Amino acid sequence: MYEAFAAELGHVIREARHRAGLRQDKVAEALQLSVPLYARMERGKLIPSVAVLRDLCLTLNVSSEALLHLATPGAPGAAASQEDLSSLRALLHRVRALPEARFQSFLALLDTLEDA
Repeated sequence: MYEAFAAELGHVIREARHRAGLRQDKVAEALQLSVPLYARMERGKLIPSVAVLRDLCLTLNVSSEALLHLATPGAPGAAASQEDLSSLRALLHRVRALPEARFQSFLALLDTLEDA
């Protein structure tokens, strides 16, 4: 069970780092860890301490719930993750930049999807 959890956590950490656009050496530096030690976490060979997990969340701009899969996305009462909020901000920015005609088309598309 430890190995499976470590592997899944490593995968989630690696994906969060990629989404953040960071290299392993930059994350390791921010966490004050050696690159090989950080790489072991991403490979699922090492589970970070609580303190390192906290710093990882701050560095990668992701919630601990998202890293540890504690909240099911979209479940009633589940808090939005930092990743969700970042995605929503990016979408809102793109929608605000649309010309009026395209904005109206976008709203019509949302209505259609909502009714389906």
